Amino acid sequence: MGEFFELLQHENGDIPGIFSWISTHPDHAARIATVEAMITRLPERNYEPLDVDWPSIQERLRNRESK
Repeated sequence: MGEFFELLQHENGDIPGIFSWISTHPDHAARIATVEAMITRLPERNYEPLDVDWPSIQERLRNRESK
């Protein structure tokens, strides 16, 4: 999410200061800071890879598409 707001900031810039007080949304820098602060409070997770038979799923999809 933070990367998304960084991209918006890079492509569109921020609202000029004089108009930011009437905006209904925080400026990009504030959004980025909020997301980064939220991330630091998240619990650490250990993700396990999914045990999926991808070739079987792909074959079933191919068979379904040909009907």
